[in-house]
Amino acid sequence: MKSYLGYFRLSVLWALIATLGWLFFLQAPETTFAQSSADGLPVIIVSWSAPTYTPIGYEGKALPVFDSRVAVSADVFLGENFIDPSSILYRWSVDGLILAAGKGVKKMSFPVRSGPNAPLFVRLELEMLGKAYEKATYIQNAQPKLSLREPYGGGKISGTPRPFIALPFFFSVVESNELEYSWKLGSSPAAAESQRPDKILIGARAGTPLNASFPLALEVKNPKSFGEIVSKNIMLRVFNP
Repeated sequence: MKSYLGYFRLSVLWALIATLGWLFFLQAPETTFAQSSADGLPVIIVSWSAPTYTPIGYEGKALPVFDSRVAVSADVFLGENFIDPSSILYRWSVDGLILAAGKGVKKMSFPVRSGPNAPLFVRLELEMLGKAYEKATYIQNAQPKLSLREPYGGGKISGTPRPFIALPFFFSVVESNELEYSWKLGSSPAAAESQRPDKILIGARAGTPLNASFPLALEVKNPKSFGEIVSKNIMLRVFNP
């Protein structure tokens, strides 16, 4: 009799555990990190863009800088079918802070509050069809950079004035003429072209000996964003082309 009661109690206990487990499965969506259509799981594509300035011809990706904004969006596919965003619950977080959440919130934007060499960790959590999915990505931020397009390269100049053109990267502007350019030749300020503050003509004066050298300095800053300022210094040398 005792054996039968023990067996009965054990059966009831296992039935209760199974019932609770089934209820939990129905209520708590399963989380998966796999992103492969071959597994029958949805494919989540997260893309991002940063509206910082890059010169014409630059083929890389514009990187965000401190106090600029980043736009992110997600597309979800199941097999070859695009899943309607209105049927998905999105939760966006950046560096552990939830910034946007809700049904159909497939995109958002946020300001960059960290400096260079501190990648932004963007995490997207999705709930759909009773299950939870996750996608994470890192976004490399940067700081404004500056390069010079030289007529001959290597700081060489001749007796014929040739253009030196500033090439700013990753400033929070749309056009390069929104930036301020300060040129200095030797120890004196140098005037750029009136319609092209990013361009200056430089040539050696008559009688300047070959291999004579003097410094060229350039400072570029964004007047609308404190801290977006970069300088570049090169040594010019007279040569005979």
